[in-house]
Amino acid sequence: MHLFDNLTEREEQVLALVADGRENKAIANTLCISVFTVQNHMQNLFERLEVRNRTEAASRYWQRVAQSQFRQNS
Repeated sequence: MHLFDNLTEREEQVLALVADGRENKAIANTLCISVFTVQNHMQNLFERLEVRNRTEAASRYWQRVAQSQFRQNS
């Protein structure tokens, strides 16, 4: 099973914003949720993506985007 298959829609939104370089407060404001909720989503993302920090999570996100674009162009 692919690591991204277990993510919720909200976790995917949070991950995309993290990959865009946003901090937790900005993510919370964008998604109209609390910073605490963003932190909870981040913890879930770290576990589900098997990463230790937001930099690794963002890296996984961009790898996924690149693979998706490669498949579309093949």
